[in-house]
Amino acid sequence: MPRLRDEILDCVVYLYRSYHEADEGIAIGGSGFALGMPCESLPGAAHIYAVTNKHVVENGAIHIRLNTRDGKKVLMHAEQNDWVTSATDDLAIVPLVPIPASVSTKPLSIDCLITREMVTQYGIGVGDEVAMWGVLLTARDIRRMFRPRDLGTSPRCRRPNRNRHGDDPRRSFLMRSALHRGL
Repeated sequence: MPRLRDEILDCVVYLYRSYHEADEGIAIGGSGFALGMPCESLPGAAHIYAVTNKHVVENGAIHIRLNTRDGKKVLMHAEQNDWVTSATDDLAIVPLVPIPASVSTKPLSIDCLITREMVTQYGIGVGDEVAMWGVLLTARDIRRMFRPRDLGTSPRCRRPNRNRHGDDPRRSFLMRSALHRGL
C-alpha cells in the first residue's frame, strides 16, 4: 500500500462526552476528521466541519479536542443540538469555528472523498487495498493496530437499512483485516 499523505494523517479530531474528559484526555468517546467545504461566496476559503459517526454523537461524545503544533490541545465546546445528523446514514457533522492558528489539525478537502462515479472511473472493487483509522478504545486495541488488507463487495450482498422512508438497500462491504503491532 502506498504511503498516506501527511495532510490526510493530520485531519483527526477527538470526541469526548464532557469538557472535563476532553481537557484531561480521559474516557475518549470517539474520533472523526476535519473536512473543508469550499465557501461559495469567498473563493479560496472553506467552511470547516468535524465529521464522525452518528452513533458517537448519540452516545454523548460531542466535545472536541484538537492537537496544537506545540503538543498542547484546544477544546471546542459543543451542545448536542449543534450536531447535524443524517436521517439515513451513520454520519454527524458540526462546524469547527473559529479554529485557532495554533491547531495542527488540517481539514481534508472535499476532493479527498470518494464518489460512486470515482468507484466506476477507477474500477475500485473486490481486492483493492483500503486504509482506515480511528480511536482504539481498549487496552488490547491500543497494543494492536488494525491493518486493513482487502476490500470485498458483492452486488447481491445487500443490507436492509430501515428508515422513515422504508427499506433502503445499500451495497455492503466486507473488509478482511490483519492485526499487527505498531506501524
